[in-house]
Amino acid sequence: MPNSFPDKELLINEMENEFEMHQNEAEARRKEMKGNNMEFLQKIKAGQVDQEQPGENDDRGGLTEADLLEAERLIDPEGA
Repeated sequence: MPNSFPDKELLINEMENEFEMHQNEAEARRKEMKGNNMEFLQKIKAGQVDQEQPGENDDRGGLTEADLLEAERLIDPEGA
C-alpha cells in the first residue's frame, strides 16, 4: 500500500526542493555563460580582440567574427 508510507509527504517535499535547487543552479550557469559571451562580444566590437586570426591562446576557440556575431544574435535576438 504505497499511500500508507508514513514519510511520503516529507520525501515528496525533499524531491521538490532538490529539483528546484537544480533548476536554480542551471539558470545561474546559463546567465553566467550569457554574461561571459556578451563581455567577449563587447570586446570584439570595441576592437580589443584580434578579429581575423585566432591565436593559440585565443579563448574564442578558433571562431571568426562572423561566427561570434551569429552567436550573439542567437543568444540575444532582441539586443543584436
